[in-house]
Amino acid sequence: MQVFKLFMKILKKKLLLSAACVASFLALCIITTVTNSSEKTFTDTKIDICIFDEDNTPESQALVDYIAARHNIKEIENDRQAITDALFYSRIDYALTINKGYAQKLADGETEGMFTDRHLSESYGTAYMNNFLEEYVSCINTCIAGGESLASAIDTTGKVLSEGTDVVMISKPQGSGLSDGNGYFRYLAYFMPAVMISSLSPVLMTLNKSEVRFRTNCSTIRPVSAAFQIFAGSTVFVASVWLLFITAGVFLKGEFYSGNDWWCVLNSLLFSVISALIALLVAMLMPKSDMLMLVANVICLGMSFLCGVFVPMELLSDSVKRAGQFLPAYWYTMVNEMINGTAVFDKIKLVSYIGIEAAFVAAFAAVALLLFKLKFSSVRQS
Repeated sequence: MQVFKLFMKILKKKLLLSAACVASFLALCIITTVTNSSEKTFTDTKIDICIFDEDNTPESQALVDYIAARHNIKEIENDRQAITDALFYSRIDYALTINKGYAQKLADGETEGMFTDRHLSESYGTAYMNNFLEEYVSCINTCIAGGESLASAIDTTGKVLSEGTDVVMISKPQGSGLSDGNGYFRYLAYFMPAVMISSLSPVLMTLNKSEVRFRTNCSTIRPVSAAFQIFAGSTVFVASVWLLFITAGVFLKGEFYSGNDWWCVLNSLLFSVISALIALLVAMLMPKSDMLMLVANVICLGMSFLCGVFVPMELLSDSVKRAGQFLPAYWYTMVNEMINGTAVFDKIKLVSYIGIEAAFVAAFAAVALLLFKLKFSSVRQS
């Protein structure tokens, strides 16, 4: 097993970068899991606003009190330059003037010319405040149309609009950080090829050098045995990395895999094999190791952006999706999307997607064998 021992000896020197990739991946997953497990709640947005009441009536004061209960009131001098400076330096987000005659227009059912507002841009806060005022006036007009007096309508509006709604942001049922859309298995599509290319490709490139092949052919080791030992070493490395990820996933989840998690495990195993074969092809096609990390970044980042790993699949254009279908990471992501609930779960489609990944394994393996045979023939002829 001299070739196997040599494989492991070379691999040992390349493990530092691989360990950095694994550590980065696990750190990201821990952060994602902790973030996903925390309950997210919704709170009303408050803006900084100054109010100038030129009507100075009980009706206008009721509006001022209503706004003050829901937003942050700032005291600003009623001067154009002072208001402009406050808006420019973000001391306030909105300046509201309740025009004279507000109460009379409210009683008459008019809505034009009741307010004057100043703001720097059409921001979310501006739109929110405009809607806030429209809702208040509209509710009063509705109450008056229903037969209530103006004072009663203002009181009813305050009570109705003060009724809050408890909103809680919840995640999907699978929100364990493993099979959910932002979890463990999603980013494996980036990190697994990165680990394989950074660690496995240099070893295979070293063993693929002409002088190493010449020495192997001159020894008593048969080429078939040498190839088998290289395959065994690669299998040990791939299985070790995959098992490390899967074991870490159990600890992150807090319990053993169950249900649809097993589809994720199978999916990750197939993609790990695909990543190893990509690393093998890179090692055979790259003449020198100087450009290895550049090629690794192009492959890993390219697949991640085109196949819905870093950018959600629903945000990708149809042309990008069509291009992504020629890459294995696309079908890996499609399986995860179906499992986490982003796409409709269809077991037949899920199995077909996994079958496509298996077809990528067979295709890459066939190309790798062909390249190996060509390189071996060239060495023998030389």
